[in-house]
Amino acid sequence: LDPPLFCEALALALDIDFSHFQLGRSKIFFKAGKGQVLEELAERDLSEVIPVLLEKIKLWERRKAASALLQKNAMKFLCLTLYKKKRGAIKMMQHQRRTQLIYIEYRKKHLAWLAKREREEAERKRKEAEDRRRREEEEQQRLEAERKKQEAALAAAADSKSRQKAQEAMAQTEAAAEAAKAKAEAAAAEAEAAEAL
Repeated sequence: LDPPLFCEALALALDIDFSHFQLGRSKIFFKAGKGQVLEELAERDLSEVIPVLLEKIKLWERRKAASALLQKNAMKFLCLTLYKKKRGAIKMMQHQRRTQLIYIEYRKKHLAWLAKREREEAERKRKEAEDRRRREEEEQQRLEAERKKQEAALAAAADSKSRQKAQEAMAQTEAAAEAAKAKAEAAAAEAEAAEAL
């Protein structure tokens, strides 16, 4: 052993408390009255002191090695505990971030789906309005053709009764044509409103 280690081992082997001595670089310093143990040790027979001292020094070395091992294992435990806490916190943060990203992605898809649905609904309304307007225009053309036929029949009618009947039929046809025209205008306004949406 090195001299400082030997002095420390000797003091501990003789059960001298740490508060009663101080180690220097090359000397050991005792408080007043505590160095008597060494004087008593010097007065004893070496053959009985040496084996006791060797045994106590070996015990001290084992305790020092065990203390270092315990400190190392305690440090491992503390580091592992700290690591587990940090890992748990990191996992929670990662989970929150992933959840947030999933929600953002879902929200984007949902908004895109809503916009698509609105476009499809507007397109459907526009087509319905166009179909209604086309049907009403066809109806108006049919009524116009019928009115022309009735006018021709009126012109060809020879007597007054047939002429009166033709005029009544013509008035009904004109009323139906006016109603069809009003419906066509309403359908056109509806189609414009649907396109505006």
